[in-house]
Amino acid sequence: MFAALFSCSKADEGNTFPICNTFSHDSICFCRTHKENVRCNDFKLTVFSKATASLTPSQTNGTIWSKGFVIDHSIYIIDRESNAPHTFLKLDVQKNDAWEVLPKFPGTDYGLTGSANGKGYASSYASKKFWEYDPIKNEWTPLADLPFSTIETHWIEYNGKFYVPSNNGIFEFNASTQEWNKISTQTSSGFGAIFLVGDDMYWYNINDTYMSRFNFVDKSYEKVNVPDDFNISTAFNSPFVIDGIAMVVYNRDLWRFDAVSKTWSVKKNGIKTGSAYGDDVFVIDEKPYLIYDGSVLVFEPAE
Repeated sequence: MFAALFSCSKADEGNTFPICNTFSHDSICFCRTHKENVRCNDFKLTVFSKATASLTPSQTNGTIWSKGFVIDHSIYIIDRESNAPHTFLKLDVQKNDAWEVLPKFPGTDYGLTGSANGKGYASSYASKKFWEYDPIKNEWTPLADLPFSTIETHWIEYNGKFYVPSNNGIFEFNASTQEWNKISTQTSSGFGAIFLVGDDMYWYNINDTYMSRFNFVDKSYEKVNVPDDFNISTAFNSPFVIDGIAMVVYNRDLWRFDAVSKTWSVKKNGIKTGSAYGDDVFVIDEKPYLIYDGSVLVFEPAE
C-alpha cells in the first residue's frame, strides 16, 4: 500500500467538476478542496473480477481470512485457514481472468506481510520465521529470523525502507541487504492496522482505545484519540491511503482520517452501492482493491 501525493494547484482550472468515475489526480484534488460537494462523499463498491479466490472458511465461525501483498499489477494472498503450508494465490488485475495457484506459503498462518523491490515477504503468525517470495523463480526462500515477533500487520514504505511496529520496538527493513535495524524502543501489541500519511506512521489494534503515531523526522511518538466505536468497527478492516487521505470501509460505512486534526470521522452509509468487511486492501494505480470473502471489490467515487 502507498500514498500518492500530488499538487492540487490546477484542480479547478477550466472545469466545474472533474470526472469522478475513477480515482484521478483532478478528482482527488477537487474533493480535497470541495469537501461539501456531495459527490466527494459518496462512494461505491463494485465487483471487480468474476474470478473468486477459493478460500477456506474458519471451522469455528465460517469467517474467511486472507492477507498478502502486491507485486507490479498482481495481488498475492495467503489462505490462512487452509492447512499449513498454506494455499497461496495470485490475481493479475490487468488480465483479470483467474486466480493462479502458486507454491504454498511455508509458514503457519501469517504475521507480517508486504512487498519490496519486486518480491513478497511474509512471516508466521506470532513467530519470528520469515520468508521471501520471488515471482520470477516462483518460489519461497527462508530468510534470517525476524528480530521481533508480530501478529497480523503489513509494513509501510518510507523513503525506500520498510517499517513495522512490534512487541520489541519499531524496526526498519532494508530489502536490498535484507537487514533489520531497530529505530525506536516504542512497542506495539495485538493486531496491527497500519498506514502512512506524510512523515507519520499510524497504527492501532482492537485491544487499544487509542491510535499510535510515530514521526520519522523527529522520531516522536504520541497516542491519538479515536472515537469510542472506532476500533470495534475497524480493527480487522485494513486502512488504505489515497493522496494522503486514509480511509477504512466497514460494511457500508466510510471512515476518513484528517491528518491535520488527527481525528477520524464516519459517514454512515457513505458507500452507496455494495458493502464489505475488507480483510485486506491493495492500492494499485491509485485504485483500492478490497478482498472480501475471496471476491475482489473495487472502491471508487460514486457517479
